[in-house]
Parts: sequence; C-alpha cells; structure tokens
Amino acid sequence: MEQVASASNCVIYGKYPCVDGDEEEAIKHPVGMESFIIHLPYAVSPVVIPAQVAVKWHNDVIQSLEDQTMAKGDFLLVSAPKAGTHLAWEIMSMLANGKATYSTEPKHLTWCEFLSFPEILRQGERGPRIINTHRSLSQLPPNFRLNSTKTVACMRNPKDVLVSFYYHMRNGVPKVNGEFIKFDDMFDFLLRSKYVPFGRTLDHYADIWDNYRDDPNTLIIFFEDIKENPTQTIRLIAEHMEISASEDLIARIAMAIDISVMREGKYCTERQFRHRYGENATLYRKGEIGDWKNHFSCQQNIEFDNIFNLWNSDRRIPFRFEPSLPSPHSYVHKLLEHSLGWRERITSHDSKIH
Repeated sequence: MEQVASASNCVIYGKYPCVDGDEEEAIKHPVGMESFIIHLPYAVSPVVIPAQVAVKWHNDVIQSLEDQTMAKGDFLLVSAPKAGTHLAWEIMSMLANGKATYSTEPKHLTWCEFLSFPEILRQGERGPRIINTHRSLSQLPPNFRLNSTKTVACMRNPKDVLVSFYYHMRNGVPKVNGEFIKFDDMFDFLLRSKYVPFGRTLDHYADIWDNYRDDPNTLIIFFEDIKENPTQTIRLIAEHMEISASEDLIARIAMAIDISVMREGKYCTERQFRHRYGENATLYRKGEIGDWKNHFSCQQNIEFDNIFNLWNSDRRIPFRFEPSLPSPHSYVHKLLEHSLGWRERITSHDSKIH
C-alpha cells in the first residue's frame, strides 16, 4: 500500500497512524527493540508492533482482520508472547484433529500478527483452524470472533515470561560490540516500557482477567497447570472446546507436550527458527517454572514485586512463581517408559516438513 503521509515520528499507511518514539518516555530502548504504537478506533488500548513488521502489518493484517469474521467451528487462542502459546496451540490442534501428533503446519500460519486473514482462512482446507494472536481480546475488531467462538486464553507467571521473552528477543536483534544484549538492559524495558513488542504482559493479562474471565466462551488456563497437571488441563480444554476426547488421547497429548519431546518432535520448526535467527535461537528453551530465580537480582525482584503486587492487589490472579511438584516432568517420563515407539509416532508428521 502506498505511503500517504509521514512526519519525524509518524508514518501513515492506509487508515491509521503508526507512531515511533516518545519523548516523554525516559526508559532506554535496547538496540533492536524499536516498535510502533498503532491507535485503532475499536481497540481499548494501542497495539504495539515491532518496527520490522509494522509496514506489512499495516498493509495486510489490520485491514484484513477488520473485514473478516472467524468461521463457525474456528477456535481462538489468545496469549501474550512467551506465555505458553506453542504448548496451548499444540494441545488445541491435537484435540481438534483427534490425534496426538504434531501439526504438519507451523503455528504462524494461523497467527493473526503474521498473516493476513485471507491467508489464514486457506488453512481451513486442512482441518479445524486454531487461530492465535498475541493481541488482547479488546484489541481485536469487534466483529472478528463470533459470539459462539470458543476462546482459550493462556497465562504464565510474568517473571518467567520476562526471562523467556528476553531470550527470545535477544536472538532476533543485532549484537552490540559482538555481544548479546544483557538481561539487565532488557529488564526495565520489558517491565515498564509501553513499547514492548505486542504490549506489556501485565496489560495483556489485565484485559483478559478484567473483561473476559466470566465469559462462558473464554477459558483462562495457566502455563504452570499445563506443566504440572497436564491431563487435568487438557481435559478442561477439551470440555471447553466441546470435543469428546478419550482418556487415552488425553494421556498421549500429555506426553507429546513434554518440552523434551516437543524439542525433538518439532525439530523442523526449530531448524527453521535457527536458520532465521541464529544457532542459539530456540522456540523451546527450557519451559520451566521458576527460571526467573536464575536471572533476577534481589533488587530486580523487589522492583518487580512492588509493581506486580500493586497491579494484582484487587485482581488476585493466582499466578505460581515456583514449581509445586518435586519433578514437573516425572508423570510424563513415567508414561513414556511404557510407550515404546510412541515418540516416533507423534514426531513422524513434523519430520515431513521441510
């Protein structure tokens, strides 16, 4: 689409201004973290898009979403970046397809921030669509999802999200003086800045919790429950999606979403990600509960808690910042011992992706 107007910190593509930079914000932006803030008339809060994808997003994504509505039978997954999107998406895909095999199509082919909606619609030819977005529900066009659309919102404790987001982003930005960007340099930006790509995690959670927790068509799940109580959480998701899933299927899905199994089973997806972002890049780094303790300093933990406790004082969202089980993977590994050859069966489909 032709650029129709510009200024020192504003570029307009099509209908909406795309604002870059904010003289009032004193927070230092790490190199490579440049983003645009887009004000949409139907969104209760601005949408933050990484600068490198802002133009395509304007041209293809915004307007296609405004003009389209999800089909009956589509499912919607809403999650902040690094809050368990891939785990939840694989679970929903396996349930929708009735088998514990990884999707033959990458998640980004049904990701609203990656493809225009007409492109996403074409994925329906291969089966039920699990459409996913990093935008909060209140940032989506009002007619985008049907009143009957079954929506799953996945949350993860925001300390682990911050650490995971740091590792995800540092592999996609240029090195400074030959070194990766440091965690300390990213901490304040990710916690406080309004230019965090796709928005601050706490803002995303606030929208879901404040506006949709009583919506009968929206199910809020937690990453920590997926890790520590996989069968119970998968069963809950299946019931919400109104899918009849056998206990055997639920058990096999629980095995498939173990991080060590996914890392091997989704090898082709990992290979594509590393090809784009470098050998150190990974979509499935640790997937642990409480990894923030290996990164937060005492002072950073105090700063985070001061902001978080005030933010959560009235909401009382039951986040878990530490594992509650001695070994989160012991259940899955025990099942795997009795399922010889099962690993090969669930990974066979992904191995066909090139």
